[in-house]
Amino acid sequence: MAYLADYQDEEGRHLRDMAYLRKALAPRAAERLWAILPYEGRFLRAMVRVFHEAVHVGCARDYTPAQLEAWAPARVDEAVWARRFEKSLTRLAVTAQGEVLGFGNLVGADALDCLFVAPEAQGRGIGSALCEALESQAKGDIVVRASLTARPFFERRGYRVIREVRPIRAGLALPAFQMCLTR
Repeated sequence: MAYLADYQDEEGRHLRDMAYLRKALAPRAAERLWAILPYEGRFLRAMVRVFHEAVHVGCARDYTPAQLEAWAPARVDEAVWARRFEKSLTRLAVTAQGEVLGFGNLVGADALDCLFVAPEAQGRGIGSALCEALESQAKGDIVVRASLTARPFFERRGYRVIREVRPIRAGLALPAFQMCLTR
């Protein structure tokens, strides 16, 4: 939208008939104000929060409360997490204000280790963008252990179930799937 108006500049001079152009962002355009960045240690605490919320909120319909707590306990060893991400190819989705919306990492040449998106940011293409960034760096076929909740996401991306697995966390089995993207 354009309109004419009187205006004063920063030095107090009166300017007349200035043309201003204003365009509102489309509602979904504002949701795209994030970027994929490499891992930096300053984001670790936010990544742990995203992990906890993604598991406890995003996976609540597929796992029991006890399984969720075993998978994502309230307290984690941040030093272990930091080493994990420093030794792998890790990418984050971060807003211009520094808010972590999601993250994922690739271990070795072909293993997608984790991919988590904050519940409030799901459905905005963040998981897909992170996955694309990591897949583009893989050397061949890609394997992932996907949760019951994540299985449909990976199937839409072309991953196939190899077998059902039941990793043990804090003494509880967590149903999941070993999946592979053949390239």
